[in-house]
Amino acid sequence: WKKLPKIGTSISTAGASSCSLGELTRSWATHSHSKNGCISSQVLEEWSGKESWAEDARSELVRSVQRSLPLRRPSHWTKELCPSTTTPLAGFGKEDPATEKKLAVGVDVPELCCKAARRKKSARARAIGDLILIAFYFLLRIGEYTRKARRNESKQTVQFRMKDVLFFKQREGRLCQLPPNAPKEAIMSADGATLRLSNQKNGYKNSCIHQEHNGRSYLSPVRALGRRYCHIRDNTLDPEARLSTYFDAPGELPAEVTDKDIRATLKAAAVALNYEERGIPTNRVDTHSLRAGGAN
Repeated sequence: WKKLPKIGTSISTAGASSCSLGELTRSWATHSHSKNGCISSQVLEEWSGKESWAEDARSELVRSVQRSLPLRRPSHWTKELCPSTTTPLAGFGKEDPATEKKLAVGVDVPELCCKAARRKKSARARAIGDLILIAFYFLLRIGEYTRKARRNESKQTVQFRMKDVLFFKQREGRLCQLPPNAPKEAIMSADGATLRLSNQKNGYKNSCIHQEHNGRSYLSPVRALGRRYCHIRDNTLDPEARLSTYFDAPGELPAEVTDKDIRATLKAAAVALNYEERGIPTNRVDTHSLRAGGAN
């Protein structure tokens, strides 16, 4: 910009009042070269100074990077002194016992748990019975409807909350959604229910599971879910309250059903129904047996 002509003078060839970008480039190239085609000494000196400055900056940058690298010291450990870790790990794997998968249970197990809980006045026992029946029909994983005895924040599974539950009623041949504050009579007479999985083990978010009322007054997954919903709503209006929450008495602090509670109740029901005689050992009945049995 310093070499541009003064205001009022021509910036192209003599006698022209204006010029294009191509003419300006050609004009600069003509004045920058001598008659024999060589670059003028003034231009050479200017660009040689810039090239030397760039080279110095580049060298300084390389030296700075080298100084920031850690010291490299030769290692005295060889393959003979430090064997591979795969050998001992493979040995440990050979000593492990064979994996025993949990076996499926029939519908008689969750129904027995729900019937036994009905005869009790404990809110905890009734919550366990209802959750077992819900898990069997809705094919739930243990972490989706109970609280683990040991907290583990690394899991991405989100338990079902009050805001994840929807009830539906048949009206003129169509399923209509009931509002969250619907009367207890409407919820306990719903024709269907949906659970929304905000996040689960396999990473699928906002998946929905729907179940229809099977016609039974008490041993229905929709009725069991309605009992859980109404019990929690009678004691708290928090939409984040989990379905595993129960209240022993109005005004008391809430408690939650754990995976240990479900496991112990299932094993007791399997013993009472003589599952050993059916070829299903009690030690192979666990929380996953509900999901496997409901899928059969």
